[in-house]
Amino acid sequence: MTQGQLLLQPHVGNRPIRAHEGRVIALTSNQRWSSDSLESSCWNGEIVRLVFTIDTCDREIMAW
Repeated sequence: MTQGQLLLQPHVGNRPIRAHEGRVIALTSNQRWSSDSLESSCWNGEIVRLVFTIDTCDREIMAW
């Protein structure tokens, strides 16, 4: 993706004062879920969309 110049510019906004250690903790399943999505245009004009949701306790994915 770097060679094709397809990467976004890094975010350089204000950072929170407390440090984030990279862990999101939930003590049991189904308490906290995280999700993200992305979209990419193909050369033929079609659009590919990817959306996922994951349980932050046991890293279980709902479906695919």
